[in-house]
Amino acid sequence: MGTVQRGRCHPDDLRAELRASHALRNPAARAVMDDLRVGVRSLAEGETRDTLLAADIPDPLRNRTLLTPAGTFLAPPDAYWPHEGVALEADSAEYHLGIAEYRAALRRRLRLESHGVSVLSVTPSLVRDPPQELIAAVLTRLHLATTRAARLRVLRR
Repeated sequence: MGTVQRGRCHPDDLRAELRASHALRNPAARAVMDDLRVGVRSLAEGETRDTLLAADIPDPLRNRTLLTPAGTFLAPPDAYWPHEGVALEADSAEYHLGIAEYRAALRRRLRLESHGVSVLSVTPSLVRDPPQELIAAVLTRLHLATTRAARLRVLRR
């Protein structure tokens, strides 16, 4: 997934290569391809998706570019519930440990929040230990946000 996340490979190209090598016979490879198909781009995002789906939380849009009503780029959050205006960012130390990466993540969050998006930030350890805290936080944000949903355009990829 890291290769896709860094933009070195498109998910469709990876799927074609795995299909040609018959690697998709492996259940783990099929699970990764399922995650990539819906827009998951990292292991942390995949774990978060699994946790939220197991809790019957509606599956959000994943890694879709958000634009202001005027068409200005905001960010492609890891997960976004458009009707509620809630985003979730799964930030792992592997990709956000350096000061430049950390600052970029904070700037992305500020851009989203300045346009009314409610942003939840989690790390893989927060997803796993205990997952009930993540589930409760997401459910609360989704519930609270129904009265003040952000009106952003989503650019489909």
